[in-house]
Parts: sequence; structure tokens; C-alpha cells
Amino acid sequence: MKIANLEAKLRGSDQLGKRNNRILRAAGFIPAVVYGKSKEGRNLALDEKDFTSQVWSRHKVFELRLDDGSKEETFLKELQWDELEDRILHADFIRISLNELMRSSVQIQFVGTPKGLSKDGVFDAPMQQIEVECLPKDLPEVLRLVINDLDLGDVIRVKDLPLGEGVKTLVDPEEVICQVRVAKARKEEPADEEAEGEGAGEGEAPSGD
Repeated sequence: MKIANLEAKLRGSDQLGKRNNRILRAAGFIPAVVYGKSKEGRNLALDEKDFTSQVWSRHKVFELRLDDGSKEETFLKELQWDELEDRILHADFIRISLNELMRSSVQIQFVGTPKGLSKDGVFDAPMQQIEVECLPKDLPEVLRLVINDLDLGDVIRVKDLPLGEGVKTLVDPEEVICQVRVAKARKEEPADEEAEGEGAGEGEAPSGD
């Protein structure tokens, strides 16, 4: 994963609170915080346009360049979204060391269409993301898994994932990532029982002797 550079402004204690956050967002900035490694937390302001672009590019490892000349090596831990406006409201970063192993969940992206679907198979993907351990620079942005060749009964397990050099997972290697299974036969509706003693239809008068 590319280590992205991100400019950030420090915020003082007099610039915190809901009212100040609203003013900050109206000016095109996102409130954020960085903490961890037994150091004091720092409140930040990020350029909304720049940071949102980095997020959509799936960047998670950042070198924050603060306006006091200092730098922070960080990992993007959490985002708070305004779902109605599809905007980032707040960001949490934790401090990391680029030379130390870290753990993170990585999304699995399934590419293609299993050929088993044309044989009435059903694609089942019980695992959508997986936890990995690696150096920050080796962290995959996403794990792309090509599934075109999956036929009926085929299974892809954790041990089959293309994790890349320097990346490992502590998940059971036999855990199922995805599979194409045979669709269960639909249960046929039971036929209506015929009325005993079929006779004249409804509304017909009985015949006389």
C-alpha cells in the first residue's frame, strides 16, 4: 500500500466542540484526531477535498504533515460519515511505526462470474474481508480474487488467497472464502386433493330421474 502524504492543521482546545466543528466543516475542513503510542492525542483539521479523495482511493496509511513542521506516521482507524450527504464528518488516526508489523482487516474483492452459475449453481461468499499482519508498506489496499473458473462444488479457502510477499494471516487456512454450491431443489407445491365423488359443477342443477 502506498504511504500517502496528507497536510493537517493543528487545532487548539479553543477550537473544539460541536459548534466549532460545524464551522470547520462549512469552511471545507474535516475534524480529526491522532493518538496512540503513549503520546498525547492531537486534534487536527484536514482539507475535505484532498482527504476524501485519498479515502476513495482506499489509502489507510498516512504520513500526516502538520503545520508546526512535525510529522506523524499513522493508520486510518475509523471514519464517521454523514450518510445523507455522503460526507466524512470525522476521522480517527492511530500512530504506527513503518518498521513494525501491524494488523488490519482487508476487503476481499471478487472479480468475474463463476462458470458454475450457468449450471444453476449458487455463489456463496461467507468471508468478505480478512485480517492480515504485515509492515504498513506491504498492507494490501484490497485483495482481488478472480472467480471466473469456479465450477459447481469448487471452493476457495484462505490458503488459496494471493496475499503477496510479506503479508500473512492468522485465520485458519482451511476457512472457506467462497464457493459455488448446487442450488437446493425447490420444493414442489402439493397437488390439491380432488373432491370426492366428482359430479356436476357448481351452479349446475342436478338432473332429474
